[in-house]
Amino acid sequence: MAKAKMTATRHPGVYRHSKDNRLVVRVTLRDADGRQHNRTKTLARHATVADAVIAAQAARQSLQLELAGAPQRETIDADVSVTAYAERWLRGKATRSKHATNLRYAGDLAVHILPTLGHLRVAQLSRADVEAWVGGVERAKQTNGKPYARATVAGWWRVLRVFLRDMAADHDLPDPTRRVKPPRIQQERGVRERQTLNADQLARFLAAAAELQAHRYAEILMLARTGIRPGAMYALRWEDLDLAGGWVTVRRAVSAGVVSDTTKTRNARDIPLTPDLVEALEAQRQQWIRSHPNTMPNGLVWSTVRSRTRFDSETGEPISYKPAGSPRIPESLRKPLVCCSEAIGLPWVVGPQVLRRTVNTKLRDAGVLDAVVRQILGHVTESQGRLYMGDNPGAKQKAILQLIDGATGRPS
Repeated sequence: MAKAKMTATRHPGVYRHSKDNRLVVRVTLRDADGRQHNRTKTLARHATVADAVIAAQAARQSLQLELAGAPQRETIDADVSVTAYAERWLRGKATRSKHATNLRYAGDLAVHILPTLGHLRVAQLSRADVEAWVGGVERAKQTNGKPYARATVAGWWRVLRVFLRDMAADHDLPDPTRRVKPPRIQQERGVRERQTLNADQLARFLAAAAELQAHRYAEILMLARTGIRPGAMYALRWEDLDLAGGWVTVRRAVSAGVVSDTTKTRNARDIPLTPDLVEALEAQRQQWIRSHPNTMPNGLVWSTVRSRTRFDSETGEPISYKPAGSPRIPESLRKPLVCCSEAIGLPWVVGPQVLRRTVNTKLRDAGVLDAVVRQILGHVTESQGRLYMGDNPGAKQKAILQLIDGATGRPS
């Protein structure tokens, strides 16, 4: 692809094709003899700028190693710009972090951090610059004029803090985030994801799922009975299920469409299965066997049915970028969950987090030990479990009524 057909973006090595607006990665380096070497790659139509940034960094690093013949230690110079350091930082993170985490780092840096701080020199950046950034995101508005959600801004802050602390450590500089308070976003009401379902709502929700979304019922029931993260659920293989014994072993997770070797917390765990969930999974297994009569059911429990294709911009040939049998992604449950939520008349959508909070809250309300709850939900610390306690008006009302003697109103 000729460079004349591409328009440069603000990200080094990332271009847009003038014909179909697809993202293109192009890296150019010279060897010791001065000869020029290029790497060019056209990304899939669904690829984001964050994907392209990571692809460009990987291509540049690969070409550097190829020309050098061996890995070389990069020179750390405090006089470089924050943007230049970010490129090296992302390359280092890519070797140890999960794919989804790398995408998050690259996306937040490119969109929410570097446009404000990227022009500064590493040695120049100070607490005052970080304070100014915090004030800016506190005042930032979405395209609809509303402020960003508190969790969204908190995510930007976490990325910035990790990035700047690593930068300070690499250059032996003071931490510019020290004693800087995180962004404070005012919200009129609590986040809807903190909602939980009571027993009646959960029963009606699952009944609606069985009737209206029968082909997705086993997935929804798995979330509602175990509180498993959807990324971990879609990485399950039949070999992880012991339907006769009523157990499932969670050891992997889907990260940005790719099955990783570990869970989110990097700890495997066993979760017991309820009888109705075992029945639903067995029906799912029998369906799998009927669809794959010549193979043993040891693949993914849930996978895509149809392959997705795109057409090469130069040859016009179809290219499959997500073949049938690929792992499903959590976003695929959005429409089924909206359908069931509307069917039972809820004014909000029951997402995977709502079901996870419901399991966590009901277990704790039943007096289950914190250590046991964390082993089921996969939380590492007790504080994580407390964060997943949902709003429970019934429990609050019951607690207050304990202050009086029954319904008489007489002080106890």
